Amino acid sequence: MNKRFKSGLLLLAAAMIWGFAFIAISVVPEELGAFGVNFARFALGGLVLLPVIAVREKISPDAQRKNVGFVRYIAVGSICGLALAAVTVLQQIGIHDTTVGKAGFITTLYIFIVPIIGVITGKKCSPIIIPCVIVATAGFYLMSINEGFKLSEGDKFMLMCAVANAVHILIIDRFAGELDSVKLTCMQFFFAAVICGVLMFVFEKPTVQIMLDAAVPIIYLGVLSGGVAFTFQIIGQRSLPADVSSLIMSLESVFALVGGVLFLKQIPTARELCGCGLVLISVVVAQIAPRKANVGVQTVSNVGTESR
Repeated sequence: MNKRFKSGLLLLAAAMIWGFAFIAISVVPEELGAFGVNFARFALGGLVLLPVIAVREKISPDAQRKNVGFVRYIAVGSICGLALAAVTVLQQIGIHDTTVGKAGFITTLYIFIVPIIGVITGKKCSPIIIPCVIVATAGFYLMSINEGFKLSEGDKFMLMCAVANAVHILIIDRFAGELDSVKLTCMQFFFAAVICGVLMFVFEKPTVQIMLDAAVPIIYLGVLSGGVAFTFQIIGQRSLPADVSSLIMSLESVFALVGGVLFLKQIPTARELCGCGLVLISVVVAQIAPRKANVGVQTVSNVGTESR
């Protein structure tokens, strides 16, 4: 089997895992609370990545070693962990008042929020992004705005989640070049777990039984979405260019929609399907367009979305 084809399959598998992660998030008992869910998933995700780091260091120590001290990882990891915690808590709150399919496509809007923020901060943006944003906005309107021109509460939180995720991506874009990506991800997972853990004990009332009731989706989020899929992404992107990789991984929104239909029987309306289609088209066009901006869609492909 061709090496590039294998890499494509790995990235497709990662996209499927991340897409179905929306289902896992939606079936977590609400009694556990948003902070409790994310404390458990990030603590587990960080632990899963520790052996990945050890294996990478053993196989190729020189390639993964960067002249950066542990204190730097703590500093950057704490900032990224705070942003990541905000992203996932907003998502966990919002997904209980919207469908999994809509949540996946609304979340995908971060692809356009990233370059918009970049333009606001004085960075250039590829011209193709502007029409793509217009099309994506029309899709979002069809998906989420009802006849009274109001968003559901869940969709509001998912939109805030997309904005927070864009901020998270830009933070990582600022620091990722100087740090090992897997180590940084592991560090931000642990910091996000600490932040969510503290807030869990302050605002929620977690019990061992509630944690056990949510064990299956939490294991999926922590092990598969946090560890396995991330490893697939690392391996897959070694043999494929960033534009191809990002295009494949953007299919997670499609898998979220398919998963919602197959497993949760959340059948979208014709209007919602049309909106999802417009968002998907805009994402695909933006992903395959030439990369001319310093901040844009290519950056997104190397970071991952909040459902992961």
